[in-house]
Amino acid sequence: MGPDVFEEPRRAEAEAVAAITMQRAAANVATLVVRLTLMGYRFGGRNSRNTRRRSIEALGLRDSLEAAGRDVTWVDAGDLEEHVMGWEAPGPEVEPELRKVEDALGPLPLSFVALVRAIDTVNLAGSFPDWTPTSYAYAFDDDTADDDIGEITTFTDALNFNGITMINDSFQPSAVAAGGRTVAARSYPLPVAANHLLGSNRAGDFHSILLPDRVADPVLDGVFGRPGIRLVEYLRVAFAWGGFPGLEFADGVPPQIAKRRKDLLAI
Repeated sequence: MGPDVFEEPRRAEAEAVAAITMQRAAANVATLVVRLTLMGYRFGGRNSRNTRRRSIEALGLRDSLEAAGRDVTWVDAGDLEEHVMGWEAPGPEVEPELRKVEDALGPLPLSFVALVRAIDTVNLAGSFPDWTPTSYAYAFDDDTADDDIGEITTFTDALNFNGITMINDSFQPSAVAAGGRTVAARSYPLPVAANHLLGSNRAGDFHSILLPDRVADPVLDGVFGRPGIRLVEYLRVAFAWGGFPGLEFADGVPPQIAKRRKDLLAI
């Protein structure tokens, strides 16, 4: 659906469909997080957070960060359990963040807005300890050395989204329209998720949507093996592969996938 989807009554109808779709997607995310935790998965984002925290302590940077006005409560809180991850649906706090992007770049694709309101931030990157080689670039505690891991040969392209607050803080799309500058249609790539490389803790890039784009469902650029795929279809494929859509291109499917994708909601 093109720009006319933003005209009433089509807009209200399309927004309702997008909201229902992303609520079902959010239910699948919650299910996957629970299943991964119960199956012994190790979440890469929590490992990376712990690694940063330990580095800050080892280098004695905690006090200087606090003096600079940075939040250090997460440093003081200690390490997180890396085999357990919770997830909660976002609340009304995402609305002002969405408005920041919309004020800068114009109306946002309806499915993207619905995704932020229903899911916002999630990161399923990581690996099962018995996957050899690992699908995430770190050594597990029972590995003897990083060299034993070998190169990542299968990219899971684990389902993840940056979250609208992180997008505003890190990429500052509002700066694009500073001084009243007009942003041409589909000229600004908004980074919304890590790609298959970055998501495996390697040097990589982002999945992005080109804004402004007055459509119901935007193209999600930069997805591993899926040029031109739109956001909702990407989610369908991701859930069909238990949150790991990159495994469609793997030589074999790990046994955990059948259990993880069983009875997920269709979207």
